[in-house]
Amino acid sequence: MKNKKAATALKILLPAALIIVLIFALFPEKIERRDIFAMDTYISVTQQGGDIDTVISAITDISASLDMYSGVLMESNSSEKIGNDIIFSATEKTLSLNERYGNSVDITAGALTKLWGISGENPTVPDKSDIDKALATIGGIQLDGGAVHKNSDTLLDFGSVAKGYACDRVYDILENSDSDYAIVSMGSSSLLYGRKPDGSDFRIEIKNPDGNDTPLGMIETDGCFISTSGGYERFFMADGKDYCHILDLTTGYPTESSLVSVTVISTGTDGGIKTDFLSTMIFLEGSENIEKHLGADDYKVIAADKNGNVYVSEGLDFTLYENNGYSLCE
Repeated sequence: MKNKKAATALKILLPAALIIVLIFALFPEKIERRDIFAMDTYISVTQQGGDIDTVISAITDISASLDMYSGVLMESNSSEKIGNDIIFSATEKTLSLNERYGNSVDITAGALTKLWGISGENPTVPDKSDIDKALATIGGIQLDGGAVHKNSDTLLDFGSVAKGYACDRVYDILENSDSDYAIVSMGSSSLLYGRKPDGSDFRIEIKNPDGNDTPLGMIETDGCFISTSGGYERFFMADGKDYCHILDLTTGYPTESSLVSVTVISTGTDGGIKTDFLSTMIFLEGSENIEKHLGADDYKVIAADKNGNVYVSEGLDFTLYENNGYSLCE
């Protein structure tokens, strides 16, 4: 039985009801499930062992700290110094990714994000002069004394990394508990933890970016972090043109990438924020730069472009479904 949730880039394939009943009979610790709305999406946590309330509390705390439009970040974003521990940690880890992979994904682009308002109720195409002003506020961030220091007109936006960061913090909690197995689905980012009670691999379907009822395909994998970016979930139309929510910081406008969907899979320390960051970065780079990512040692990629081609990293157990409008690129 497939558990379908609205506005998710990934659909976690849960066991059939009969199999779940057998699992409960065979394992002394029950499997718990909790659903919440946070980080502007529906989040589900399925967990065996450990304290699921601790996991839920961590997710809600991170959401309250990193949401640009409410809570701690909204209240402190115009300040030159932000001392919140979660904001500091997420900033530190993102800046480390910037040093390694580049600055096409930049959490200091909040003024530009806010200007376009694509995640809000009334997105509009801004004037070019306003876009240029917003671009001028990007950068100039420093970490010192456990606080984030920035210009008052530089606004932080963690939309490109927050869910991956939350997956990492949940992973840390599970590692320090007696939990054997968990699935944490945050829409565009997920954590698959431990081993399924029946010993089988995790199976994840990637949504068809064209809205086709037939998914793009299925991944079979051990525990990992996985994130997907694409312009098909969140966009608006103006004057007959679609504008996606992923902004190109070289122009100040929504990207017109040749890719339509990018999924990144990784393991290890801070693998969640890395997959979240990289899925956006690779999407921005387009299909013309995909080859260098397919051979990466520390992450795997599945990407689809506007011409119906699908690119898959070597060694990844991925099955492309038939009759969905896409074909594997050799």
